[in-house]
Amino acid sequence: MFKFLRKIISLIFGLIILILAICEIKIPEKDIINLTYNTSYEKIAWDLNCIMHNPQKIYNSSIFIGPSWVQGGINDSILSNNGYQSLNFGVNHSGSDLDFYLVSRIVKYKPKIILLHRFPNGQDVFHPMMPLLMSPIEHFSIFKNYSIKFTLTYYPKRFYFVVKYLTLKIVNPFSLNKKYYSKFGWRSEGFKNIHLDKKNVIKILDEQKFFNIRLKNEYFNNSNILTWANFKYKYIWRYFYSNFINGNGENARVKTLLFCQLNHIKVAEIYVPHFADALYDSKFNDNQYYFKSKAIKETCYHLKNVSFLSEQKYWFDLDHFNTNGSNLFTDSILLVLPR
Repeated sequence: MFKFLRKIISLIFGLIILILAICEIKIPEKDIINLTYNTSYEKIAWDLNCIMHNPQKIYNSSIFIGPSWVQGGINDSILSNNGYQSLNFGVNHSGSDLDFYLVSRIVKYKPKIILLHRFPNGQDVFHPMMPLLMSPIEHFSIFKNYSIKFTLTYYPKRFYFVVKYLTLKIVNPFSLNKKYYSKFGWRSEGFKNIHLDKKNVIKILDEQKFFNIRLKNEYFNNSNILTWANFKYKYIWRYFYSNFINGNGENARVKTLLFCQLNHIKVAEIYVPHFADALYDSKFNDNQYYFKSKAIKETCYHLKNVSFLSEQKYWFDLDHFNTNGSNLFTDSILLVLPR
């Protein structure tokens, strides 16, 4: 019985070692393009194609990086046509690690400035597609993240992506890399808009009132952990949550900003408003919009009042502009962007 258990344990241990080894197989960027092209994450393919095959477009351009708020909220075509040479590198979903990944590949082509999206209450660290882009050891070596989410999420997804990559290389080793790519990176959400009754509008406004109270009473401590002032149990829980469960996105953001500085690239943040912001601004004039770590000194460019976007006809959903809203916001943010 003991010998049998030892064999089972040895088999399980060997299988774990094999899986960990497979997870470290590098996936070339041209194959990452093939795996993301024509999917909901096709902007990864667009971004990498631009970096690999059209890096001259990056030189002296303003590069916008962030989640779907950036991808569908900032029309780089409008900016460029108005003399503000821009590229929208936004990708669905959020993750400070993806921001760093893109920035690390862009800086050598000397953009004019890199503008990183700022969330209202701090940054997320993990983007769902990072297991495709980096091996676990590479990710850990950069971000030093040992959270439960990293362990339980990153390895299974990385294993899946590597197996998918290897399968495609065996089944179709001569897949064509030539694909159609749009000139600009903005991706419209379409012309549909929300339709909310008065009751829901009041509810959203009340929630934003409470959120603004949080914005005025919470802060980031020296470890970039978000906490309530004078509430020690909140501090303890969030320290545990940020470091051991979810991961610390603000630390990843600080690392990205420092990387830009070391490479002598101008960097700043940008805030794209939500419907609740516009609704609040139409009634009051003390909107906080966001807060961030004290370690982040870079300017966050934003409009000081977005009440002109409070009409529902400008919103695809509560967080994202539709085409008309995006174009109006882009025309407006152009006035405050750095020259």
